[in-house]
Amino acid sequence: DWYAKSLLDLGEFLHAAAVLSLEQKVVSGMDKNNNNTFHTNGEINQIGPPQQGLSPYGFYVRAYALYMAGERRKEEEYAGLDSEGQKQKAVPRNPYLQQLLEELSEAYMEE
Repeated sequence: DWYAKSLLDLGEFLHAAAVLSLEQKVVSGMDKNNNNTFHTNGEINQIGPPQQGLSPYGFYVRAYALYMAGERRKEEEYAGLDSEGQKQKAVPRNPYLQQLLEELSEAYMEE
């Protein structure tokens, strides 16, 4: 928990979340539908589920780090748009928000 908190303090949000997550294989191309595998085109839009037995503090640090990593990615995507017309039409989203919602709902139902 404390190592992840140190990473969070340094602004290494995605790394902090990964430290508190189960490992997930990243695959480019075709796969045979393994549960812990997802496809990527160079971007990670989903991270492994929380480790088993995380303390409530560790669960919070992971969720906050994942949220902040998504907010940073959202801002970077928006800043990468060229023209004002593109910026007005674009609605950047936090790519981890849906995953966080599902994980938090599941944790709430377990309590």
